[in-house]
Amino acid sequence: MAKFSLLIAFATLATALLPAHTLAAELPMPVSGAGPAYSTTDLAGTWNASSLASGPGAPWWERASGTMDSNGSFSGTTMESDGDGGPKTGAFKISPEGIITPKTGGNDNGFRCGMNATKTVFVCTDTWLDWMRGTTEMKIFTKQAAAYSQADLAGAWAVNGLASGPRAPYWVRGTMTIRPDGTFETSLVDNAGASEDGTGAIAISSEGLVTLSDRPANECRMDAGKTLFVCTDTWEDGTAYLMVAARRGNSYDLADLAGVWEADTLASGAGAPWWERGPVTIKPDGAFSGAVEEYPDSHIDENWTGTLNITADGTVTSVGYDSLNCVMDLGKTVMACTATWSSDPGTSQILVFTKRAVSAQVCGDANGDGAATVTDGVQVLRAAAGLSSGCSSGLCDVDGNGTVSVTDGVNVLRRAAGLPVELRCAF
Repeated sequence: MAKFSLLIAFATLATALLPAHTLAAELPMPVSGAGPAYSTTDLAGTWNASSLASGPGAPWWERASGTMDSNGSFSGTTMESDGDGGPKTGAFKISPEGIITPKTGGNDNGFRCGMNATKTVFVCTDTWLDWMRGTTEMKIFTKQAAAYSQADLAGAWAVNGLASGPRAPYWVRGTMTIRPDGTFETSLVDNAGASEDGTGAIAISSEGLVTLSDRPANECRMDAGKTLFVCTDTWEDGTAYLMVAARRGNSYDLADLAGVWEADTLASGAGAPWWERGPVTIKPDGAFSGAVEEYPDSHIDENWTGTLNITADGTVTSVGYDSLNCVMDLGKTVMACTATWSSDPGTSQILVFTKRAVSAQVCGDANGDGAATVTDGVQVLRAAAGLSSGCSSGLCDVDGNGTVSVTDGVNVLRRAAGLPVELRCAF
């Protein structure tokens, strides 16, 4: 703590040398084009959810459908793979940076979600505390559009799926080409390297329910942007399965990766129960960094770094992590990935990135409230001292030199005080 105390003393001295009128610096200073990008009104509408569990409670999936009000209250129904389910009510709140948590009743199970920039998808992870305690879960919400037609399915899709239960560890990825009449072809590969090509027929209802003619247990839901559909299924041996299908584009470059993304991951196999989540900042050159939380370790890795590449068709790979393969959706706000762990051999995972709305990314805004304040300056100083903070390097490395330092903290304090300073975050 001595190091941090020294930094705080330095920051206090720097602040004391500012003009007297700046002592009201805790009041947010407006930043051009910035401000909270999310509010509870973004939750309003009809939403469908698809969930998968791993660990003691697997195999298990859940499907849910309901409506949310502009104050975050929701009501709906659920159906689980074991036949349970029923009415469900509650309320959510959403932070300015698009993080969704329960509004009331506490959050002991760590339920936390990230909403994408187009506000049609949010992805959550949590841990069960009652039945089958310690089970980990991923839940993907898709906002329902006013209407759908068969034409909304036509085109090229990339699929990433994860299984839990008897067939775990198992993931599958590949392509699905759907014709206007609903017939399709798939070309897939699984975690063992086995390839499988297939054909079939797919249909969509006016409410966005997607079904396969030869898989009556399979149900999917399409988002309002019509660039994503998410499926759950039970296989003949009881295995539970979650699949994310992303509509492919044909024009992507590194610039499409740049920004702050919320990452949510679920593992199955030897390493389960396990999830990982947190904000990740990707620079225009593909370099990324983040501070991600893991369960069950209760550990925050503040040095989650690497480099991503993207091809013209939206395939995203990671330098040095050969098994990771992702696809960006046509709207460029969601990436779905699968991978195999090098540790805990055979563990499979699915990872979904949701890109934050641009106006939620305020340079120096460590706590995501839409402005750079003294509180944020202290968080940056904590990060510079190697202490826990709300910082990602993309938001707190305000001089853009690749590291979070005392200089960055002082510059955020200067911005909070309304003094001239140039902030150059990477996003």
